[in-house]
Amino acid sequence: MSNTTGTPATWVVVGASRGIGLEYVKQLLQAGHTVIAAARNPGASGLSSYDNFKFHMETNVIGPIICAQKLVNLSPDNPPSKLIFISSDSGSTTNFLAHEDGFAAYSASKAALNQMLRHMAEELKRRGGKWAEICVLALHPGEVHTDMNSGEVGSWDVGTLLEPDESVSGMLRVISEKNHNDTGTFWCWDGRVPNVKEDLLKVLGQKNHIGSDDIIPFFRVFI
Repeated sequence: MSNTTGTPATWVVVGASRGIGLEYVKQLLQAGHTVIAAARNPGASGLSSYDNFKFHMETNVIGPIICAQKLVNLSPDNPPSKLIFISSDSGSTTNFLAHEDGFAAYSASKAALNQMLRHMAEELKRRGGKWAEICVLALHPGEVHTDMNSGEVGSWDVGTLLEPDESVSGMLRVISEKNHNDTGTFWCWDGRVPNVKEDLLKVLGQKNHIGSDDIIPFFRVFI
């Protein structure tokens, strides 16, 4: 993508065949943007634990990171302004969701994605020039009413599900608000900083005075 303002831009959406990715395509086209939509080969994830783990790592880590690297180097004189990765609070190592039975491979893949994009953000800053102006973000889309949450989750209660249009609309707002100063950070679909617990704010003793911008320096500790 080239920008997130009202000016028509070119967006590359990887994983656009269904769910959140498809909703991104719909809303971006409605807003007048040009969209290059890509989808993986929708094969089964496999029954064995090895195949399942491999499937999640290829889909959630290797594929997105390789695509991002290719896009970054596609036009050295005009690299993308932002690289957005759909992550999940399931990948948090600090706010560990112990009740998510059967989600170990998925959670591990999202944790790996978070680490990869943080390294990417730092490496781009060290390159300098236009590379340093790229904003790399991780976004948690919330619990969304997609195929994944319609039949693949475990027996736990995920609460009220968001519809894809609400989740994507929120994420697009977050994307439009962030710039290279926010690179390497992790946000919820509604603009909250995920995984920063209430007890942290209490420890800091400034619960009523700390906003999301103030918490950014603590981000790397709490992902």
